Amino acid sequence: MSLIIATAIDCILPRGKNKTLRFQIMDEDIDVIYNLANHSVYLVMMSSRVGNDPPVVEKEGNVFAAAEGKVEFIFTGEDTEDLMARSYDADIIVVDDNTAREWPAFQGKLAVVATAERGESGG
Repeated sequence: MSLIIATAIDCILPRGKNKTLRFQIMDEDIDVIYNLANHSVYLVMMSSRVGNDPPVVEKEGNVFAAAEGKVEFIFTGEDTEDLMARSYDADIIVVDDNTAREWPAFQGKLAVVATAERGESGG
């Protein structure tokens, strides 16, 4: 099997805010876009890959352009409002819906950042 990877557009999540992260899945061995037709894609965020702590966030992706390998993960403020501002280990898992075979397409970091509230100007 080829090396299937995801390239990220943006990997920063503002804590307690809505945010969509988009990825494109590529077949690195043959340098082509991976067609996501008949596939499901999941994002799993964890405090650490070491140990057996449960994931802090699990999201099913929305494949919005299968032939172009494009998937998005839609976060609401509730998904991240209780998370510490820090870097989290993250995996994107691609699952073939016909065979149930799965493989990691991304293993990296996602940052949750604190968001400052803008005060009202008194003018």
